[in-house]
This record gives sequence, C-alpha cells and structure tokens, in this order.
Amino acid sequence: GRHFLPLDKEPDRARRQARIEFAVAVRALRLLRNVPAHPDDEQAPVTLFASHAKRDLDPERTDPVRRTQDALKELPVREWFDAREIREGAEFEKEIRNGIVRSDAMLVFLTDAWASRPTCRLEVLMAKELGTPIVVVDVLDEGETRRFPYGGNTRALRWRAPTRAPDDAEARKAWDFASRTEAERVIVAGVREALRRTHVRCRLEAIKSPGDIVLDTAPEAVWLAWQPPEATFLYPDPPLGLEEQVPLERMRPAARFDTPMKRLARRREGRPALLA
Repeated sequence: GRHFLPLDKEPDRARRQARIEFAVAVRALRLLRNVPAHPDDEQAPVTLFASHAKRDLDPERTDPVRRTQDALKELPVREWFDAREIREGAEFEKEIRNGIVRSDAMLVFLTDAWASRPTCRLEVLMAKELGTPIVVVDVLDEGETRRFPYGGNTRALRWRAPTRAPDDAEARKAWDFASRTEAERVIVAGVREALRRTHVRCRLEAIKSPGDIVLDTAPEAVWLAWQPPEATFLYPDPPLGLEEQVPLERMRPAARFDTPMKRLARRREGRPALLA
C-alpha cells in the first residue's frame, strides 16, 4: 500500500503553501488576462479538465478524483469538466473536444487502469493536438502493463496519501487531512500550469517574427503530427538538448525550432535570425 502521511506539521505546511500559491496564481492570471478583480472573488479564472478511469471512482467519494473535486470548495476554479458527466445522448467525442477546448489545463489521474481506457488515451491526444497543458497525478499502485507513449512534456506529481479511507476513526481523521492536502496540491498544479501557459504565450506572442508558430512548451514528436511540415516553431527557454532536437529535425527537416535565447545568441554573433 501507499505510505501513510501522519497528521503532523509537514502536511499542514504543504497545505498553507498550496493556498498561498493558489492566491498568487489567481491574481497573476487576472492581471495577465485583464480580468477585473473583486476583493471577495477568490475563484481562479480557470477551467480544469479531469481525465480518469471510471472504475477508479469510489461511491463514498474517497478516491483522489472526487477528493480533488471536493477540495474546490476551498480553492475554487471557474469550472471543473468531467467527461464522465456528459449528458446522455450527446456526441461523446465532440463533447470531450469541446470540454478540452475551453479548458486551461488537464488533470490526468494516472492509475493502474487509466492507460487501458481508450477514452482516457483519446483525451490526452486531443489535449496534445490542442496544446492544452497536462498535469499527471501519479496514483499508480501495482503499475501499468503498457505506459501510454504520448504523455511527454507534462508536469507530474505523486499522490502521497492513501487512495481509500481507513475504517478507524482516528486514522480516518488523519487520512482526511492528508488527502485534502494532496487534493489542494493537485488543484494548485493545474492553476499554475494555466498561469505558466498564459505568461509564456503573452511573452512569445509579443516577440515572435512573422510566420512563427508559438508553443507554450517544448516541441515533441506527437504534437508535430498536427503541424505543417515547413514552419518555424518558437518555444520557451531553455532550448532542447541535442538528444531531443536531432530526432525532431529528422522528422521535420524543413522546420525550425527556436527559442528567445537562441535568437539572441545568433544576433550577438551577427547571424541572420532565422538561420539554425
């Protein structure tokens, strides 16, 4: 089983830190998006998409997905989109895409069952296509038979509390605090990814050259599947290492992969900005 977090100062510190990070991220997002702020409105202007296997949901709401959803009472976001709650009769794939389009980040609750579900895999591929940031919440127990190969360029954090509530009253009290702490960490991770994406795009859109395709994260092979063969991709620093850059250049020999620092270095060397 998972390591049990005792009710001590460490979870309490983590929870305070999560709430501070949430408040700062909310204010920063409002400034970057020019969203008017109200003193009593602490809601993050963010929509989070939850990707999870239905079999992992507990009727008593003790699983990480529902614990995270319940924690939104303390750290609220604009919307929580759960594909398992799509209305009956709707076009499922269309509804999923629409949910991802309007989402600022996707939370993937990675369990032993997640990668075995076609819908879960489809959700991540759609997020990759649309450029939606992904946060992987590692809730693995025994492990996976096959790791889904298209999950690169994602932030990941481990769910450190037990995934089911104990029966003992005192142990359940400690579990409740620890799991709520983990849920708040997950929410903050999603909001911070939305903030990172917004900040990166604001910065790169302001300095891009004509024809640049702006990315808010480093380029990766699966993302190139939806991109034109000849393009200049501008992504945030640091530049990819040669071990990652060379395969991308072989897949897209006519494409260019650039960052602000690479362009600055070329200008200082007196080289044309678009030369590799």
